[in-house]
Amino acid sequence: MSVPYPKTEWLMHNRTKNLSEEQRSRFEAMVRLSDLLNLTMANDVIRTTGKYSEMLFTDFLEKLYNTIQKINDCKHQLLMDDFVRIARYSVPAIKHIVSNPSTHILKNAEKVHISKMKQTTSATMRWMAKKPGRSIPEKIAPQNKVLTKVTHFSTDTKENRETLYLYGILHDVIQDRILNSKCSTCSRADECGEDVKELYDLVSLQSKIRHGDLCDVPAIKQASQNNKLMCDKYYKMVWDAMVQISAVEEKLKSDWQNLGNRYLQVAFWIILAIILHDYDTVIYDYKGALHDEKGRLWFGDNSCPSGSDMNVTLYQVAQPSMPMILCHAGHRIELVDVSNSETLISCDLSDILHDFVD
Repeated sequence: MSVPYPKTEWLMHNRTKNLSEEQRSRFEAMVRLSDLLNLTMANDVIRTTGKYSEMLFTDFLEKLYNTIQKINDCKHQLLMDDFVRIARYSVPAIKHIVSNPSTHILKNAEKVHISKMKQTTSATMRWMAKKPGRSIPEKIAPQNKVLTKVTHFSTDTKENRETLYLYGILHDVIQDRILNSKCSTCSRADECGEDVKELYDLVSLQSKIRHGDLCDVPAIKQASQNNKLMCDKYYKMVWDAMVQISAVEEKLKSDWQNLGNRYLQVAFWIILAIILHDYDTVIYDYKGALHDEKGRLWFGDNSCPSGSDMNVTLYQVAQPSMPMILCHAGHRIELVDVSNSETLISCDLSDILHDFVD
């Protein structure tokens, strides 16, 4: 049964209360798959772009195997989806900016007491000429105020608007992830170290924003960079994070529509990783990178997947002349002995994938 795709805005801002039960279940499945991939590639992601570094295929499978063991070992772990990954990258920048926001100079025409007037402008002289009286004291009486230019420093800048827009998206998601995890009460919370602490720090910044220099700055997404967003160390991190947020936003619908195939691909890799780790087998290795684009997952070069990710030949070290093939047929993943066409392993994922395939 097809589960209709909800509004992207609801998913971006974690408004799960607006989702039906089926939609919520599907979105949670998307988050958990994203969590698995991000934990697997945590040390191999290019933080400024969100792309993954090159490595050997067997190294990727070993990382995936170790991640599965870690997930099975901890039931309280905070889900590391794409939003959490981006939040971890941008926390240092947002914290710095909230404490030290950029400003720009505003010069407004205001009436100030003559004792506080610092400069006389042509506008001041024109204003004075229109006032009744023959002398300056007569013209400014009885308030003794003069119209002049007053300099103010405003935090309502393009870069601060972008920062607050990013913070608004991340805050909604991170707060939900924290509330739905048990990290704060887990006896092993210290093992998570700074990773979880910095996310708590991100959520707690909301009070400082509401009562600080940025309280009146609107959160507005910017269409282009200015010098600050391009060159400043911290604001550049904000811009890079927003580029990644936009990429996540663009792929949400395709991930939703291809969720079953995405789970099938990851299940295939997990089974392959288990066989390589637990049994004395090898494969022809190659170098590539994990790709996650337009709803498709594959390991290799930048070109679209050819299907080889779901068809791998394995060799037993003790009997290299008797190859086996790990392949899939529909929702079934099988390990087949090539020499006698015997099925050694058969894993039917129909029940698991039923709710994810339209």
